[in-house]
Amino acid sequence: MPKTTYYNLNKSKKEKIINAGLTEFTNYSLYRGSVNRIVKKAEISKGSFYQYFYNKEEFYWYIIKLQIKDKIKSYDELLEEYDGDIFQVERTHLGELLELTKDYRYNGLLSNLFIHSFHDVKQKVFDHDEVNFNIMYQMYISHKKDLYKVESQEEFSAFFDMLRTLSTSCITGVIMNTYNVPFAKDMYNKQINYIKKGLAAI
Repeated sequence: MPKTTYYNLNKSKKEKIINAGLTEFTNYSLYRGSVNRIVKKAEISKGSFYQYFYNKEEFYWYIIKLQIKDKIKSYDELLEEYDGDIFQVERTHLGELLELTKDYRYNGLLSNLFIHSFHDVKQKVFDHDEVNFNIMYQMYISHKKDLYKVESQEEFSAFFDMLRTLSTSCITGVIMNTYNVPFAKDMYNKQINYIKKGLAAI
C-alpha cells in the first residue's frame, strides 16, 4: 500500500503518477521498469517517489491492482451471486481477465504481469487477501459441503490454489499466443470439470 503522503496528494498529481506507472509497466516488466523514467514522466523528484512508496515493487503492485481490480467483480460479490460456488466464481474471474487481454490498453500490462511475474500473480493479485479466506471457506461449508469431498480448511485451500494455478496458466497461454480465448475457455472448463468430478461426494 502507498504511504499516507501519497493519499494526501491532490487528484491531478496522483493521476500523473498513476499514468506514469501504467506507461512504464505496460512497456516494461517489474524487473526492467525504471524509477527514473517513472519520476520523469510523473514530473516528481526521486525523493518524492520514495515519500509516496517504499520501493518500485510496491508501486508496481499498486498499479496492477488499481488497473485490474476495477475491471473485475469482487470475490465477495461473486460468492454471494453464485451462492458460494467457487467453480463458477473462478470461471467468471477468468472470463473477465481474458476479456481484458483483448483490450490494447491492458494487453501490455497483463503480458508483463503474467509472463514475467508468474510466481507472484496468485499472491499479489488474486490471493486470499482479496476476500477473507475464512469467510470464503465458511460460505463453502454452508452451501457446498455435501457436494464435494473437501473435509477441512487445509483441503479447501489446496483445492482453491489448484483452481487458481489453472486460471493463471490459461491466461499466460493466451498472452503468449499459445492459444486463443475460445480455446482457452474450453480447455479451462474441461480441466475444472475433471476436478469437480474428482471431488464429487458420491
